[in-house]
Amino acid sequence: MAGAAELLVPAAGAALVLAGLGWSAWAAWCLVRAPVALTPAGGLRVLVDHGPFAVGRHPIYLGALLALLGAALAAASIAALLAVAVLFAALHGHVVPREEAQLRRQYGGWYSDYAAETPRWF
Repeated sequence: MAGAAELLVPAAGAALVLAGLGWSAWAAWCLVRAPVALTPAGGLRVLVDHGPFAVGRHPIYLGALLALLGAALAAASIAALLAVAVLFAALHGHVVPREEAQLRRQYGGWYSDYAAETPRWF
């Protein structure tokens, strides 16, 4: 018979997967539903700062990371946990700073004010 801890970790992992996917889906929905948010080329016309974007500046990445972390926990895989850590490091150290620089160029003070009030992750 499996011990409580053996059942708890996969269940917690599954819960993180669902929470992460839900968080990312809510953020994507906010982008799509924002008034005139997307240009024909796929760029944003307005800065979305409501919903999960009011809690953190990169909720889609955060949700994806949580879902991947949950999957790694559910699988009890050290290799997968390390892969999530490497992905987070790449996002935090390279991808996100480049995107934030682009947003500062595109939105100027509007983005700078938003970034000063809203944490990067949560």
